[in-house]
Amino acid sequence: LFIGLGGLGLFVPWAVRRVREKTGGPLFVLHHVLCLAAFAVVVGVWMAAFRKVGGPELWHQWFWDNQFGRFSGTAVHLGHVKSREPFYYLGTVASRTLPWLPLVLLWIAGVVGALKDRRPLSSSHFFLLAWAVGGIVLLSASSSKRSVYLLPLLPAFALMAAEAAERGIPAWCRVFFMGCVGLALAAVAALSASFLIAPLLPAGRLGLMEPFLSAFSWRHGVGLAGLAGCLALLAKHRRGLSWTAIMVACAAVLTISFYVIAAKAMDYQSTMKAGYGSFCAGIPAESRSRIAGWNFSETERGAFYYYAGWKE
Repeated sequence: LFIGLGGLGLFVPWAVRRVREKTGGPLFVLHHVLCLAAFAVVVGVWMAAFRKVGGPELWHQWFWDNQFGRFSGTAVHLGHVKSREPFYYLGTVASRTLPWLPLVLLWIAGVVGALKDRRPLSSSHFFLLAWAVGGIVLLSASSSKRSVYLLPLLPAFALMAAEAAERGIPAWCRVFFMGCVGLALAAVAALSASFLIAPLLPAGRLGLMEPFLSAFSWRHGVGLAGLAGCLALLAKHRRGLSWTAIMVACAAVLTISFYVIAAKAMDYQSTMKAGYGSFCAGIPAESRSRIAGWNFSETERGAFYYYAGWKE
């Protein structure tokens, strides 16, 4: 469903824009109406199915208590409550937009300068400001705050960075990018060569991650291939390849290497399989029907199913 929603979010604006280009007429309002209608249809089907399967009581708790209750403070489950941190997302934006934060700041400085000089702003400026600022204001009004909630706003900041890069990158920003490229390459090299580095460390220092990091696998090959590609692009810089393109490639390779190698190592370290397995194995099968859990969270109930195969 989420993959389908992502595709829909890309296809509908593209299709409407193609129609606008062919007809030559302004479809700005119609564009948004069609996108909202398509969104409402998909989400409405999901909500109807959820109500039918879960029942009206669970649906009311999810839709009214948990959604609107985040703003009124009456949500049933207010995890990650940060009601006294109104500027929480400002720091989150700064960290989540790295290494492109300087370009985002340049874009914002351009908008502030235009307002100061009373120069008109383009429609793209208003669109990105409404997307980014409006989203941050809405998220900040909620009592429950998490960095993952910021994900729908990150494309707006990415477009800001792209517009700023089109106008030219100042020298200090290129120096910043050079430093980021160096750090990214060093991190990818360390992750990809962990099968060489891990055996040199004292035994047991890496905990449950040690067997995985000490043996070469296809995951290390992915990191090495990405590292070789970045070094090849870096060698082409003298022939005109921009630092922006190199930074894009290095950031992508670093992200892929992190999820392929580092995240997998953390899975080994933080797994709860052994603990849940030994706990469940200690409960005789004939006694399980007479045992009840009290105040288990949804995550804990899911862990019993995932690690031990218990469905109830």
